Amino acid sequence: MKRWQAQFSRGEYIDDPRVRIFCKKHEFTTAVQVVLIDGLTIVAYRTTRLCFRRDAWDKVPDDGVLLMYVSPTQGSARHFCAGKRELDAAFGEVTEMPRCWQRPPYAYHWPPGQEPPAAEAFLFDLEVEPAPRPAAGPIIPRFLNRSRHDLAPPASPGSAVDFGRSWWARREPVGVDSPEYLNEVARWRDLWKPESIRFLLVAESHVAEYPDDGKVVVETIGEDTSFLRSVLPKSYVRLVYCLGYGDDSICRPKPAINRPTEFWKIFEALAEDDSLAESTPAAASLCEKHARVLDVLRRRGVWLADASVIPLYYPGGWRTFPPRMARHILRESFEHFVKPAFAGHPIEAVWTIGKSVAAALKGVEGIDEDRVCPQPNRRNAVDFNAGVNRMKQDIIERL
Repeated sequence: MKRWQAQFSRGEYIDDPRVRIFCKKHEFTTAVQVVLIDGLTIVAYRTTRLCFRRDAWDKVPDDGVLLMYVSPTQGSARHFCAGKRELDAAFGEVTEMPRCWQRPPYAYHWPPGQEPPAAEAFLFDLEVEPAPRPAAGPIIPRFLNRSRHDLAPPASPGSAVDFGRSWWARREPVGVDSPEYLNEVARWRDLWKPESIRFLLVAESHVAEYPDDGKVVVETIGEDTSFLRSVLPKSYVRLVYCLGYGDDSICRPKPAINRPTEFWKIFEALAEDDSLAESTPAAASLCEKHARVLDVLRRRGVWLADASVIPLYYPGGWRTFPPRMARHILRESFEHFVKPAFAGHPIEAVWTIGKSVAAALKGVEGIDEDRVCPQPNRRNAVDFNAGVNRMKQDIIERL
């Protein structure tokens, strides 16, 4: 008999305030989301039936949870939530199903209404009040249950740190980037800033700081970066300009959720036909390849600036602010902090990366509505590649 045919006691996390708040405040999608809420990693997705997906299961850390929004085509929707240990104890045998787990569809499911007995311990209705917690007391998240849209914008944005704090105060989310982290974001970006900016790429933002990111060291000793004129920082930040972002091989220890970014497709396209990039040895490390590309862009006068000095995403892709607030942040931040950084440079072309960024900056002086490249992601690969080709042709022909 499979273990899921047995009955289990009520799930440890289904009454957790962090899980409940996520269910109420955030939209479930079929794409797997990895979110950190007050120390709890939540791996979440939407499904029409109780379905364990390998791409989600493998992302759940030992102290994390798997959260599903089960919305059948007929009948009532419910949520499923189980911690890693509970998953292994009750449903671990799904990982031993070679027909479905080791090859497509890489998932195991039960038809609606035929969930195994064990599932009842982890399924819950969001409208039903949670059961009383043990005497040890509740787990109180460090943020409130609603976004504070009622707060007026600051009279003066002040510093970038103050600007960020004023917006975090309205949202009161999981956490705020530390000043040290923001300083290192600026340090990595400025490292590759051209002496004379000719082509400006305006993206959305860096990715928010994750717990223990400050303990990660980007170690480039042994890498061939002799062609660089500057000493590389050792800090780790979630920014494409940081050589450790997306490259675990040079990070000590390995950071959590350190996925490669598709922005390298843009950078590599704009570095084509340069001797430094073209002469990259076949056996070169990812670090060396990226450093060569960035140095070519620096010499060519290409620089990527983020419109927002505040991170608009957490690691895993969860938004830090709702869309309406993000649009205000993008515009205010770009006007007050980003534009001054390239004032006086001989800008020949400004390309905006992402339609949401272009919409937020519409009408701002210097922003060209015809020079927009879609945000890189797998869902719009055709449009993204077409945008990269347009950008490359526009910039390369001016060199």
